[in-house]
Amino acid sequence: MGELNEDYIAKMEDVLELYERPDVPEEPVVCLNEKPGTLHADVRPASPAKPGREARQDNEYKCRGTADIFAAVEAKAGRHFTFATPDRSGFEFAKVAFELALSYPAATTIHLIMDNLNIHRRKSLSDLLGHEIGSEVWDRFTVHYTPTHGSWLNQTEIEIGMFSRQCLGSRRVPDLATLHRETRAWSRRINRARTGINWQFDRRVARRKFGYQRSFSRGHGPGLIAILLAPQLASAETILMPKLPMPSGPFAIGHDSYDWTDLRRTDELAAGRQKKVSGFQAALVHLFWLCPFCNRRLLQKTSGPW
Repeated sequence: MGELNEDYIAKMEDVLELYERPDVPEEPVVCLNEKPGTLHADVRPASPAKPGREARQDNEYKCRGTADIFAAVEAKAGRHFTFATPDRSGFEFAKVAFELALSYPAATTIHLIMDNLNIHRRKSLSDLLGHEIGSEVWDRFTVHYTPTHGSWLNQTEIEIGMFSRQCLGSRRVPDLATLHRETRAWSRRINRARTGINWQFDRRVARRKFGYQRSFSRGHGPGLIAILLAPQLASAETILMPKLPMPSGPFAIGHDSYDWTDLRRTDELAAGRQKKVSGFQAALVHLFWLCPFCNRRLLQKTSGPW
């Protein structure tokens, strides 16, 4: 997992928000990823199973080159797309993207979730189909990139795991033609079953798991921030205040009047050092910075220098 910074959180929540949406045929959510592999051929023929004896396979094999599997899945609808290709190139990605676009003719847009691999770009389709047609196909997608080192957020990782266990297993595939045939057979079988993916990790779980809070501020305050303070606010233990300026003077919320003097922190606390404060004071101060409504109201009512 990568560093939990603002960019990582924003992309993670963007992907998780898509997973939380209900299944809408006009806006399908499709995940895409690739799996490289090696082709192996037997040097000696394997012995089939017989009564009283299991099947046998010689340990010696011959390497027959490499191949790649492009896998895509619409998890909630149970639609699966698996393509065996000779390599992981922009040319092959463009053919897969074109096939996905044709598979959803009635969709207004296709939400496509994938990683930041260099071939996952408009240029791959333009090189294959020309600028005009390539751009038209690319515009069928609304692309959502997973964060760097965040491939675990891509549901295709589960799809590739299913394919590896159910289709490939531990057997040897000698050539690309055999891989094509086996891949198509597995795709037909799993699409008939409409096998879906029951994804349980949502934004609420992510915020609790990683201990951050997300806030949007319209022109004031810190905007999108990640502060690891939820456990401390809950228990009123030692907290680490953000290095942000504090207001001073009186202010009002509704018909109630308050004074920031009662909530002034010491220079050490403002500098980011730790100090014990009451649960009420900690919650009130952080409410000011995290809540856009309070942020806006307090800025209108607060007097004195910042």
